Amino acid sequence: MSILPNAAFSIALDCQLDNVPGTLGRLCAAIGEAGGNIGALDGFDVRGPVLRRSLVVHCRNEEHQNAVVAAVQKLDGITVLDWWDRT
Repeated sequence: MSILPNAAFSIALDCQLDNVPGTLGRLCAAIGEAGGNIGALDGFDVRGPVLRRSLVVHCRNEEHQNAVVAAVQKLDGITVLDWWDRT
């Protein structure tokens, strides 16, 4: 049985997104496809053509944390400004 994502291995992601329809959806889908579970999606700061969002993502372990971040970093129109282990 595989270990489910949980708060014990949660990360915070600080991301900049292109301010166009569908970008947030692609971000959330990529996290889910990588096996991460979004625990929180905080407010946003719109700055013209881009916006900034903070997310909390529950992961299975440290290796999985890195895999989730790598999946997000591959997305066009989304930049990971910073991320950290919340535990």
